Parts: sequence; structure tokens; C-alpha cells
Amino acid sequence: HYLSILGVKKHQPSEADDELMVIVTNKPNVAADSREFLEEFSKTQVPKVSGAGLAVPDSCLSLSQKECEVVKEENSDRYYDILMTKVDVSVRSHGLYTFYKMQIVKNLGKSIYLLLTRWGRIGDEGQHQETPFPTFEECLAEFQKVFKAKTKNDYSNIENFVNHPRKYRLVPRTFRYKDQYKHIEYNFRKDSPPATLNSKVFEAILEAADPKYMEYILNDELKLDVTNSPFSFPSEESVAKGEEILAEVLKLLERVQKLRYPEDGIAITEDDENEYVEAQQRLYDLSNELHFHIPQTGFTVTKIDSISRHSEWQEWSRKLKNIKDVEVVNRIMAGSQRSPDLIHPIDYIYRSLDCGMQPLERNDPVTQYILRNIYATNDTSFTIRNIFKVTPDNQRSGKPKGKLVLLFHGIATCALLSILKRGLIEAPYGHAYGSIHGHGIYLSDNFRKAHSYARGNKCRYVALASVDLGNVFVKCRYLNYLDGPDTPKTGVDTRHVQGKQAQYPDTHEISLDGARFNLGQFWPLRKIHKEEEKEMTAKEADPDYVPPEKSCCEEDDDDDDDD
Repeated sequence: HYLSILGVKKHQPSEADDELMVIVTNKPNVAADSREFLEEFSKTQVPKVSGAGLAVPDSCLSLSQKECEVVKEENSDRYYDILMTKVDVSVRSHGLYTFYKMQIVKNLGKSIYLLLTRWGRIGDEGQHQETPFPTFEECLAEFQKVFKAKTKNDYSNIENFVNHPRKYRLVPRTFRYKDQYKHIEYNFRKDSPPATLNSKVFEAILEAADPKYMEYILNDELKLDVTNSPFSFPSEESVAKGEEILAEVLKLLERVQKLRYPEDGIAITEDDENEYVEAQQRLYDLSNELHFHIPQTGFTVTKIDSISRHSEWQEWSRKLKNIKDVEVVNRIMAGSQRSPDLIHPIDYIYRSLDCGMQPLERNDPVTQYILRNIYATNDTSFTIRNIFKVTPDNQRSGKPKGKLVLLFHGIATCALLSILKRGLIEAPYGHAYGSIHGHGIYLSDNFRKAHSYARGNKCRYVALASVDLGNVFVKCRYLNYLDGPDTPKTGVDTRHVQGKQAQYPDTHEISLDGARFNLGQFWPLRKIHKEEEKEMTAKEADPDYVPPEKSCCEEDDDDDDDD
């Protein structure tokens, strides 16, 4: 169930509004449709500047773009237009994070050639120099000389470019020219062909597919440098390479930990010290690779660090997961533009999801149960606009391992379509969430708690999910008599962290679709257990919970603002 909080714009209802849910029989091929659309778009939307095609004179030039053009290589589709970067987190106090750009530009008015060189820290405009030459041959000779000095490669053999230590690396040309394309103009409110979706479902999909909000997430939230990325979002290849790097980093961090803090009674040998130094150098190299493939903004005057701690690895892992969420949404949005005259783009997006969405009526008993639970938190600062029942195409089968419980999960609007497509895979969106109690999917029986983790543009979304808790490890940080070991034992599926508030157990529980759902009022935990406080043990507090081993699903009921 997804609950849309706050207001959304009105959609002109269609005749299909009388139907609660559209039954999808033909699922679009998103991968093929998005690829074909982007390829076609790249052929038709390239701007033409003085006949120069893809390569555009740098904006820092003293000449206007109408007065000059980037020179094209003879018998080739390439231009004398190079962008290089160098990343080395081990250099000096702030690390090396620089770019170097070169162009051969022809002055159309005076028939002279300019060698433009521009350099600086990535994310900054940097400095530049314009060197005039009377002939193209002289300008080209200097261009090749500088290129060789910066990269240790011959420009004549650029197709076989080799990366060298401490030298600049070439940014792929196909990425560079993509940023010259006009932004794709999505028209999701077009009238022809008409949308067939229910108006409430239409507005929910429309809110989750906002291109401007996606751009904001990439630039301002994830702080990615997408200037040289195709169509302003990271490529699948870059994300896959980032995941490959992080997998190796994790193994190295675990090895470094053992080398630095050996078990009691084990002495550190000279070989261990040498291996430790080699592992640290490898972490530097992998960090450089990661920053090259997933460039970020915000390091103009800030230190760029290597990944030397597990917390930094976790932050990068969450970042890549969130990038993948946005990438999935962007691909679906691009695919919706493949045949806009045959199917409405919002209909296409809906059909590409692996689920159905059914809006529930206000007087539906399920709606009333959900609202009763929500308002039991004594918080009326939000307005429930819509409640949808989400039905996955492939329902999970088999006998549950433990109790089925309905719990809330705050969602970032930018990840909504990805979650509807792939399911809940990672902790809530954002680098600040999803790690205080370990790795896993965080849920709560308190709607207000989950709502505080939801992020959105015009409205917020919260999922109400049926969760198989399996074996549960219980921990309470506010009642001494409930305090148990901080570390679970064996066989755990869920870590249940009790906070300051809780609902009255059992007496106000109902069953919805086979899952427990508590409708009781929230009270301070001490008040609930006041009479039994002296006698209660951790087991008696919740006799059905079983001690655990590994956390794969986290349930966080804590209502403390510090979490």
C-alpha cells in the first residue's frame, strides 16, 4: 500500500476512471525502447554551431561561438577537442582532482588558429590560456606536444590510449559530446493518445516521473558531476564499474582490519607490514578509479579522501544504489518517449512496472483501518490524499518463516518507480539513513517515524508492507529490564529496536491479508509496562521473538528525533 501525503495536481479524468485498476497484458521492453529512443534523439537533437557539429568552442574563449569553430580532423569524425582528468587521493593535503582541456579553434574572421588550454580543479571554472598560431600545422604540433606531456601517449595513436600512473586520463569522447544535447522535453500531460489510467494513479506516476526533480536529486542530493554523462545521468557501465570497485574495496578493508588489529597472541610480522602497505596503496588506486567513473561535485576547495573505513564504503554503496534507482526511472522515462503517438507516456511507465496499483475508496474498511493506525500517533500535521493497494505481478510464495506484520517504510519520490519495478532492495534514500542499527531495510510500526524519512518534491510516499519478520532479535535502549546483549547470537532475520513509544500489544491487533496490524494508541513504553517493570525480562516482554544471527530486515520503532 502506498500513501500519498500532501497535495498533488489534478488530472482531467478519462472514461477509464470508473475502473479501479488497469490490467496489463503487454509489458513494454524498456531496455530496447530507451536505447532506440536515445540513439534516435542523439541523431536529431545535436546543436549546430557554425557548422561545427558536435564540438562547441569553449565558453571561456575571448571569441564568441559565431566568430570561431573547433577544427575537425581530416578524414575523421573527431575534432581537436580533448578533455582529461587526473585523480589521486594520496597527493598533498586535499588530494589531486583536476581536469585539463584542449581545443584547436579557428578564428573565422582573421584565419588564424588558437590553441586553447584550460585547467583547474574539477567543479571549478579553472584558468585558461589562448595561444595564437599563423598556421594550422604549427598549432597542431603544439597541441600534440602538450597532449604527449600530459598523458604520455601519442595523439596520432589516440584510439589505443593507455593510462599511465601520475598522468592524465582521457574522458571518453562519446560522453563528452552528450552534454551538448538539448534536454529531453517530456510531455506527460499530452491529450493524444488519451491516458487510460485512473486519474489518481496517473497523478502518482506523474509525480514520480518528474525530470526536473530527478536532475535536482543527481546534482544537489547525490552531488554527482553529470556534465559529461550521457543525457545527464550516469551510464549503466559506470555504475557497474563502481560496484565492481566497491566489491574489491570491501575485501581489502576486511584484510586491512585483520592486519592492523590481529587476534590476541598473534604477532605482526614483516610480511604483514608489507602486505598492509600494499593494501593501503591499492585502496588509494581503487578510490582514484571510483572517482573517475563516478565523478562528484563539491571538491573545489574540499579534501577528496580515499575509501579507508567501512563507513565510507557504506556511504558509497548507498550512493550507487540510489544512482541505480534514478537510472532505472530515467530509462523508463526515456522508453516512454519511443512511441508517444501510440501509447500515452504515463500509460507506458505504468505498464513497465512489475505491479498493479488500485486506489482505495475512503469508505473501504481497509482504508479506515490504515487511517486509524496513522492517527494513533497523535500527529495530524499531514493530510492523506490517496491510498493505493499495490499488487506485485509475481507474489512471493511459500510458508512464512515467522510472523507476517504490516510495517511502514518511508520512500523517496525519486525511487518510487524503481521500488515498484524492483521491490525494496536497500535502505531509505539518502546518505544519512539506513545504517544506525546495521545494514538492512528499515521499517517501523509508527507512521510518523516512517513519514519523517520519506523525501519528495510536491508530496511524500510511505509504503505499508507485509513483512515476514522471521527470527527477531529484540533490543530496547530505554528500559533497563529489557536490555539484552548488543550483538545478536545466531539465526536472526530481523533486529527489533524498541524506542520510547509503543502500541498496546495484542488487544488492538487485527489481521489484514494474513498479516498482523496494530490499531492501538501509542504510549510511552514505561507507562505500558509500569506494573510489570520489576518482574519483566527480555523474553517475557515479547515471548514470541527469537534471538538472531544476521540482520536482513531492520525494524526501527524508535521515535527519538536523534535517530
